[in-house]
Amino acid sequence: MYKRQGQGRRAALTQALAFVGVALPLAALFLACNQAQTGSPWVTGYHAAIRYARDNDFRYFFFAPEYTKGEGFLYFFVDRSPLLAVGRAVMALFRLNVDAFGWPLGLLLACLARSAPARWLAASLAGLWVVHLPLADAGIDTFGPVHYAEAMLPLVLLTTDGLRTLWRWAWALGRPGLVPGAVGGLFVVCAAMYLPPRWGTLLRLARDIRGPTELVEREVSGRAVIFTGRPFAPACGGAPSRHFVLLRPNNSPDLDEDVLWVNHVSLARDREFARRYERPGLLLTVSRKDCQLRLVPLEEATEEQFPPAVAERPSDFPPPSP
Repeated sequence: MYKRQGQGRRAALTQALAFVGVALPLAALFLACNQAQTGSPWVTGYHAAIRYARDNDFRYFFFAPEYTKGEGFLYFFVDRSPLLAVGRAVMALFRLNVDAFGWPLGLLLACLARSAPARWLAASLAGLWVVHLPLADAGIDTFGPVHYAEAMLPLVLLTTDGLRTLWRWAWALGRPGLVPGAVGGLFVVCAAMYLPPRWGTLLRLARDIRGPTELVEREVSGRAVIFTGRPFAPACGGAPSRHFVLLRPNNSPDLDEDVLWVNHVSLARDREFARRYERPGLLLTVSRKDCQLRLVPLEEATEEQFPPAVAERPSDFPPPSP
């Protein structure tokens, strides 16, 4: 008995060391990325963006202040209602049921898993749901609920285990061909009824997103500054779906590309920026009626077409020191 207990302790220690051996390097990489990007291993890019937005009164940000009321690590948890938190988790499960495999049975096969390892996989899924309770949503649904993407690995394994259970039942009933036929039918349904509309939607959204950059590639040669408003790309070609690319592309820290993408502030400030960098300036405009994009030279733009986009503060553009 003591020998079995010792073997059990050694097995538990081996499992714990295996977990630490995988988790610690990944955690170190995550913290190192935070350090490189924000100056602190404990400050994520989201936190840095929110602080920047607050410093600028949310004038250049697509989140409204009411969405970031909280402080600390869980700043996205703006509504602390337990009922809403559970409701969001249930909605994430519903979305994952549709998006995970794209077939009518959804996650039903995963629920049939009966092996001993399946309990650990189910426990990992439960843990994932618990740690995601503070999130305000399940993520953009273009490719599925992206905040729950990690759930797919245990779900695939649980679904495989569920198929083994179904296989045993089919053999007990004398119907060994039931499982291969069902799997083949599920893949056919997915390929015929799920993938075409999903891929078609993604294609239309991609065209909307690529519209501004393709327009600049066609009509701009050499160095230039493109001033953009918000949203950056039209969200009309993919209707009723919509993408979430709301802001212009980021420039390199050295601002050494031929084309610089800059927020439109006001025509006076835009012209000042273009003169400073000695480049022609153009303003990107989108027609809401026909979803057409157009580049307007800065010297031809009028205040009626391009009113100031943000309210300036005295500290935004201090006078040059003598």
